[in-house]
Amino acid sequence: MPPAPSQILLSLATQCCLRQEYDQARKLLDDVIEVDSSAQTRVAVDVLSAKILYVEDKWESSLAAANLILQQEPLNVEALTVRKKSWQALSYAAEDFADCRLINQLAPTVREHSDLIFEGNYLHGTTPEMQYQESRRWNDLYAAPLKGKILPHMNNPDPDRRLKIGYVSPDFRNHAIMKLLPCVLENGNNDRFELFAYFINVHSDSVTNYLRANMRNFVDLPSDTEQVVQRVRADGIDILVDLAGHTMPLEALLAFACKPAPVQVSWLGALATTGLDTMDYYLGDPNLPGHGTEHLFSEKVYRLSHAQHCYRPFGDPGIAASPFASNGHVTFGCFNNPRKITREMVQVWSVILHLHPTSKLLFKYPVLDRPMARQRLQNWFGEDGIPAERLLFEGNTDDLEHLASWNRVDIAFDPYPYNGCISTLDALWMGVPVVSRHGRLAVSCCGLSLLAPLGMPVAQSFEEYIGLASELVKTVTATPDIKQRVRQALRRSELMDEAGLIRALEAAYRNMWRAWCLSAR
Repeated sequence: MPPAPSQILLSLATQCCLRQEYDQARKLLDDVIEVDSSAQTRVAVDVLSAKILYVEDKWESSLAAANLILQQEPLNVEALTVRKKSWQALSYAAEDFADCRLINQLAPTVREHSDLIFEGNYLHGTTPEMQYQESRRWNDLYAAPLKGKILPHMNNPDPDRRLKIGYVSPDFRNHAIMKLLPCVLENGNNDRFELFAYFINVHSDSVTNYLRANMRNFVDLPSDTEQVVQRVRADGIDILVDLAGHTMPLEALLAFACKPAPVQVSWLGALATTGLDTMDYYLGDPNLPGHGTEHLFSEKVYRLSHAQHCYRPFGDPGIAASPFASNGHVTFGCFNNPRKITREMVQVWSVILHLHPTSKLLFKYPVLDRPMARQRLQNWFGEDGIPAERLLFEGNTDDLEHLASWNRVDIAFDPYPYNGCISTLDALWMGVPVVSRHGRLAVSCCGLSLLAPLGMPVAQSFEEYIGLASELVKTVTATPDIKQRVRQALRRSELMDEAGLIRALEAAYRNMWRAWCLSAR
């Protein structure tokens, strides 16, 4: 039986969407309704319309469109998926997680399950036990069935020979992680290690092109399990390093389940266990992950003797005088993704703002160009008695302007439970001291990992967080050169000691390799 005209038109509209011809797709959807106005067809048209709104970055509209569909069909998975993505784009973490969990109940997939794991890091009540359990369940469902594809490794088990190290990431581009990786990637092709960068090709840019031109072994790969596995084995990689965890395109992460290299390591890009049986090590540092949580990693936690982060800023707009000197009041700042800002965190910041009644709080992040993203924060603070005029918002700017915006801030607020990383390093680079709290989740230890090397205190509770903020207010208002002092502390610390990180990494890789050589005999 031939397809109905409405189905043909829907298929054509879908093809237009794939070609990014959205106006033509809308015209075809109008034609669909003209030939078939049944309730089922209307829902299909509405779903595709909502998807178009989402990919056009009209997230408020795609959210509203998805909600209309869900009023009629509360369990429509496609509409739930559009709504989930819209919540995520607008930085509504709890709503995003709730939809992600419902989708996983209705129509579980490897991508949705992976999202559920990652999104859990943003929620106040998440524990390492919960994350470990969910990551292990993901492994059992999607990674363990690939065990039969693991082949014997033919790598020469010489403990002292030159090693091939492969880094796998979708982020070899203008991405925050490229403030941490350059010193590692530039150290390749020496007498002891040969480096390979496997770019799981999402979007190339000038940073990608620079790496392609300057790395001998820069390899573009699709997110395809078999192709990643074959290339890694063909290159004879000895140690394969995952730089993205559950933020990796999933087919590429599942390549690690096929164990294409004798030693596999997760590092840097995602501060959490992968859950994989086949990931041998999680590369941490003296403060990350939290002590006493090592058993909640499927990997063996290997702690570097050096901080796991080494920062290289994109630029230097110059440090201005403390804004307190000209404003007469303290300005706090948070430049993190608003998804990291929980209701509980706002309550703590509200207490601090009440204790310092002339102070203001500047939020900066691209999505804050949108009223809906700003309104949520204004509402929460308003419920806590903080008027809207004490809150400042700034949206998207280029990298140098972003750094320069820290000149408007006296003290940075680090969110909890998902601490900042690059935002904290940027603040320190611009001379802004940071208030942070650490906890049991690995993502709650990033502030400690970054501030401890500078000798800066980190709170263990919200009460301590409030106290540290008040102490910093005293320090900032009494120390005219505080910004210069903070930058110098960062410069002198191991967080900018590139040679020290390379030595620590090389020692770690050599130890891991020697352990494998012993097991291979």
